[in-house]
Amino acid sequence: DGTNTPNNVAFYPGANHVRFEYVDFKNSSTFENVYGLNTSDIELVDSLVHGGATTGIAFDGTSSGWLIERTQVYSNSGAAPHGGIRQKSGTASSITIKESTVRNNTGNGITLGAATGTIIRNTLVYDNGGIGLLIPTGTTITKVYNDTFYRNTGNGIQCDSGALTAEVRNTISYANASEIVDNCTLTLQTNLTINPLFVDPPTNLQVQEASLAVNTGTTLASVTIDRAGTTRPVGSSYDIGAYD
Repeated sequence: DGTNTPNNVAFYPGANHVRFEYVDFKNSSTFENVYGLNTSDIELVDSLVHGGATTGIAFDGTSSGWLIERTQVYSNSGAAPHGGIRQKSGTASSITIKESTVRNNTGNGITLGAATGTIIRNTLVYDNGGIGLLIPTGTTITKVYNDTFYRNTGNGIQCDSGALTAEVRNTISYANASEIVDNCTLTLQTNLTINPLFVDPPTNLQVQEASLAVNTGTTLASVTIDRAGTTRPVGSSYDIGAYD
């Protein structure tokens, strides 16, 4: 519990190859719940990150190899560009966010920066107070595969001019301010931006059998499971969204 401490956990230059599993990071009093400056290979797996004063997870300076897997990032209080997960400044490479949830943050869900090789896969991003995913100028090689963006106050996905080689495939974006705002020439493939017939939103963002998301996705060699760990595809083809 980070109550009365600026950061819950802070990693400083040279920190590398640190893994947290089943950890509850909460209630930083001034800054981010989890913060890293000039770090590499920091992993948060099966964890909770919530109640931060600004951002849930922030990487700063030169950062590489961060992994956020099966982790819930929610109810962090900073206004955009703060929010759930944020690249604060500097450059980042090989950041992976997969099978995770980013929800109910005051600001954006996920904000990238001068990042190269970011992968966001099988992740739910919903009910954030800003943009679901912001891909800004200076970002290169971003892969958004089989994700679900729902009911964010801002745009579901926004890619700004000057961002290069960004792909959005097999992704649901629905009930956001706008679904996919493409100012960067995104590569778009088999996405769904009309009512996907969720089972019980936002509690259950799986889709019903009658959904247009079922069996209409594209086979992606790098996405072999869904958010629940089920092997894709369950039916004749991949489903669109975080669940198959």
